[in-house]
Amino acid sequence: MKEKNNLREMTLEEHYQYYAKQGLSKNEIIKKIAKDRNVNKNEIYQKFI
Repeated sequence: MKEKNNLREMTLEEHYQYYAKQGLSKNEIIKKIAKDRNVNKNEIYQKFI
């Protein structure tokens, strides 16, 4: 899964923008970033409030 590896190399901001460009809501983006990075979504959420 080459795309997953590329997503992990992005900064959180870049990762967020990647999904934002796809038209996802903030909550959906946070869930996807957490899943991609294999971390708790609360950890990601804290970085965006």
